[in-house]
Amino acid sequence: MKFNNQVLITTHWYGFLPVTKKGYIYHLIDDFEKGLHISQFKFFNYLDEQRKFPDDIELKSLFDLAASILSFVKTNKDSKWIICEGSDDKLYLEAILNDESFNILPVGGCSNVVKLYNLLMNPLTIEKREQKYLKGKILCLIDTDEQKMNYLSYNLRNSPVQLRRLQIEDNNIKLIEHNKQGQVYMKTEIEDCLSPEEYYKAIGDVLGNKNQHILDLFNEFEYNNISILSQIEGDNSILIPKSKESYQRKGELVEYLSREDIKHSVAERYSEIVKGQRVTHKIHYELSTFFDIPQEGKDTMDEDAESLTVS
Repeated sequence: MKFNNQVLITTHWYGFLPVTKKGYIYHLIDDFEKGLHISQFKFFNYLDEQRKFPDDIELKSLFDLAASILSFVKTNKDSKWIICEGSDDKLYLEAILNDESFNILPVGGCSNVVKLYNLLMNPLTIEKREQKYLKGKILCLIDTDEQKMNYLSYNLRNSPVQLRRLQIEDNNIKLIEHNKQGQVYMKTEIEDCLSPEEYYKAIGDVLGNKNQHILDLFNEFEYNNISILSQIEGDNSILIPKSKESYQRKGELVEYLSREDIKHSVAERYSEIVKGQRVTHKIHYELSTFFDIPQEGKDTMDEDAESLTVS
């Protein structure tokens, strides 16, 4: 295509699969009072935003999505898929991996990740020889929530499709089997898996453009320069209060940073900051190990930084 664009037009909508990385949906309606009206929706975030869609815009089912992904993995050698919870996770994972060969798909929440995992696993357990036809790996990745969750799902250790949860363990980020029992269970989100200094800078940049009151509160904390992880909450936070008052008001800052619009803005800014840089991410080694990606110089970097540096 001359302009590297594609236009699909339909007057009889049958639903679509959420695998397109870029583009827009344009919805036309001829309103009796207002006349012709056109609504625009971004593909990037539409699984999170689908509740805002007109009633006649529908997605194909998760079953169709699972079938499409399995078909892709069967026909594309060494394909690498990460099914994650939301669009912020996708932005961070792209920044962490810095590798366009990954297909990173946000599906609008933890429950959808688990549902999709079960749909992907179903044909592999019914007909186990199907596994040998898969030419890549699929990681279904979820956070560790504050409240311990139990998921009814498969547990095939050698399957190319795995459901794992993020977990802070011994100042590292691990990919834990979703139903593994153990002593360690700490709330862990993708925001905890970042480069602390760059994450701190991204927050400051976003607050500087959003809310002066919250920015003033943020400035009552100094950066913890011995931080290993990028946690905001807890004893190992990247934020050190400068006074008793700022310590007491930290909850106000945490609540503001938990807003969906602010979280997304910080994710976008973080991606901009780390683009093209050599940045340490504690989770990179775990992801690379899962997808069998060789890691050059690991021993040296472990001694120096106890982590892996991403090109």
